[in-house]
Amino acid sequence: MTRKLSSFVCGVSLASGIVLCAQVATQKSDRRPSRIISEKNGFSVMFPRRWFVWQGGDAPVFFNFSAEKAPPQGRLPDGGASIIMHVADAIPQTQATDALSSWAERLIRANSGNNVERRYGSGPPVAGVSRALQLSFDQPGFGDGESPTRFVIILWELSGKLFAAELSYYKGDPRAPQHERVLFDVVRSFRPS
Repeated sequence: MTRKLSSFVCGVSLASGIVLCAQVATQKSDRRPSRIISEKNGFSVMFPRRWFVWQGGDAPVFFNFSAEKAPPQGRLPDGGASIIMHVADAIPQTQATDALSSWAERLIRANSGNNVERRYGSGPPVAGVSRALQLSFDQPGFGDGESPTRFVIILWELSGKLFAAELSYYKGDPRAPQHERVLFDVVRSFRPS
């Protein structure tokens, strides 16, 4: 069964402060397919249990909260988290020695990232993906008293395209380990189609 939510307004990229627009989101239930397919970008990923998905853009966006709990202006509710899938054309090697690092630097700058941690590790278990870059950093709060937003982003390259899964949640959220486990599960579930 699919639960439909009307007037789902949520910012899918706290990084750029963009509020997509009113859309209908669906929540994972037992009768729903277990994978979400991005036909435009040629991949699929798992649909996290008890999360909602927005499929109105080029790639899926997942939320762990319903429209009723979504605050205005693209902010997360307390305990809220989002996972945004990104796809970009690879940067030619003549412009950058490492496309993943170049893209990572742009993401950090776009989010005014501080306390940045970088490490290379394994990406999705798919032929052709040899390594992935994991970024973790904080974005300052938007106003007085607002907690910084924590970003954990995993980037990888496959067949001339760059892919990323971007998790965001408020720093200090006691459910941070659970949010990160869902991110890693989504990345491990990545399959080209």
